[in-house]
Amino acid sequence: MKLKAENLIVVLLVLGLIGMAGLVVLKPVNVNLEGKITGNTGTSEPENSIQVTGQSILSVDPNKAEIILGVETQEDTALESQQTNAEIMENVMSALRANGINKDDIKTYQYSVQPIRNWRSEENYYEVISYKTTQMIKVKTTDLENVGKVIDAAASAGANRFQGVSFGLTDEKQSEYRTEALKEASKNAESKANSIADGLGVKLDGVLRASESSYYQPVYRSYTMEAAVSGEAKDITTEISPGMIEVSATVSVSYEFI
Repeated sequence: MKLKAENLIVVLLVLGLIGMAGLVVLKPVNVNLEGKITGNTGTSEPENSIQVTGQSILSVDPNKAEIILGVETQEDTALESQQTNAEIMENVMSALRANGINKDDIKTYQYSVQPIRNWRSEENYYEVISYKTTQMIKVKTTDLENVGKVIDAAASAGANRFQGVSFGLTDEKQSEYRTEALKEASKNAESKANSIADGLGVKLDGVLRASESSYYQPVYRSYTMEAAVSGEAKDITTEISPGMIEVSATVSVSYEFI
């Protein structure tokens, strides 16, 4: 019985070693272009490669504006506050449409009805004294020269809340400038790679891989109700300067050299 037990242990040990060997054989490996095993490193580059990053920044004029404005009313009851708000907002909407804003370019941005409370120390409780309704809308336009006029018209019609104006790019222009920036970034990457190759005394022999990223940041201009009222009182159209927008792109490229 002792001999059989020893033989069984030997057999188990042998099977265990075979299993471990199998795991080693099944371990994935990567082979670079020079035929050298680099191990399980995910994506690997051959030793004869140059990695560079190209960048490009375009300064362009915006062609879209978004104005956030609204109406805030306060009445004794919630219903009265909502009704008053709706009446004034209808006047604002009419003024916007009269100044070239399409109905589809006006969207509700925020709507709320809140009680206004006053602390009564003698009775030790908060008393609801009125209700405040706030309705904010987002107005889009591609007529940037008309932005100040639109704001003034809204203020004249009863808008008393102004959050600000953002200048950006339409989807078509975003795509156009993004493509241009990526091309410039790619040229920048290639120029860097050629300079490195010349310095090393080698020659580029094609692209192994490439990746990119691009973005732009809209320009924001804060605006207050007081500014709109001041412009109205002086009978002067409010001027809003959009400034320039930067569209940037980054391209990372790995080149093979010979």
